[in-house]
Amino acid sequence: MRSPAPESMRPAVDILKAGAVLMSILLAPAGASVLRSPLTVPAVSLLDVAPNDRSLVLSITRGSASPSDADAVGVAGVHLPQAARVTALVAFAIDESGTQSFEARLFRRRIGTAQPDGSEMAVVLSSGSAADIQELRDESVEQPSIDNGRYIYWVAARLPDGIELFGLQLEFAVPLFLDGFESADTSAWLPGGVEPGFVSPLAVNFADAASTTPGTDGCWSGGGTGSTVEGYIAGGWIQFAECCFTAPVHLPHGVAVTAVVSYLVDAGDSNLTLSLRRKSLANQVVTTPLATTTSSGSGESVRLFADGTIDNGVIDNDTYTYFLSSDTCLDPDYELLFYQTLIFFDE
Repeated sequence: MRSPAPESMRPAVDILKAGAVLMSILLAPAGASVLRSPLTVPAVSLLDVAPNDRSLVLSITRGSASPSDADAVGVAGVHLPQAARVTALVAFAIDESGTQSFEARLFRRRIGTAQPDGSEMAVVLSSGSAADIQELRDESVEQPSIDNGRYIYWVAARLPDGIELFGLQLEFAVPLFLDGFESADTSAWLPGGVEPGFVSPLAVNFADAASTTPGTDGCWSGGGTGSTVEGYIAGGWIQFAECCFTAPVHLPHGVAVTAVVSYLVDAGDSNLTLSLRRKSLANQVVTTPLATTTSSGSGESVRLFADGTIDNGVIDNDTYTYFLSSDTCLDPDYELLFYQTLIFFDE
């Protein structure tokens, strides 16, 4: 039987044991995240979802969003590390309205074929009237733990006349140790290639979309009050106000895409085709689809359309960019609704 270490060596042995335990924890996939708190959503990245008219004015020079002449509504997708805990929703805005308040809300919605509204996690409201930027905070966050396998997340902002929004922030904490201790930034401790916080599937939701429709923007969220709790985008109600869109796709380098599943409502004669595409960074060749889903039939419930035949499925972020595109558009008759697309992958 091995003799116990001499008394004089026990501190060094304890240090070695602690170091081994720490390394095993750091190498665990559920450990630290490379994403630092807070996550900032620039106002200029909001998708304009006001019905039938482009009412959101984006200023590149000021880095802000404001309404054109009436209430404007904008949404943006939120992607945080798995198991992170949201601690605050923060907005930076000028409110010179005096009569109406600026509103920003954080939502989550269960991934599934049912059509429940999203649930509100946090909300900030402006008050009074001032020409200076206000920092608006809500630290009373409902259901704060991020579960990317079961929910999609987005922020929505309603901007009445006299409001200028500069950005939204989500403050969060991520687990460093498996027993619950937390830290905001541990990226320097991680071995090369480790990207914890990324879990399959990646959810690309309606609020990640950017409209590619020229002229009148037909994309809207279905919410006239600015709450956007419905969790989808659709075409508008006026003639020719179809909604064509793209959305960025960010996957870890080297993973292999195994399936693409889109959640859609197709209640009319038109079909919606969505493609996961890649574009070479080094030349001007056209984009190529890795996978394509196309709706069919007719029904008013959310249905799944999948493609498990993936071309060039290994993600190469050094050579390509990746995005989701609507190869056909959401028609103006409110018969096609886009909720989200799930991209499954293996490490």
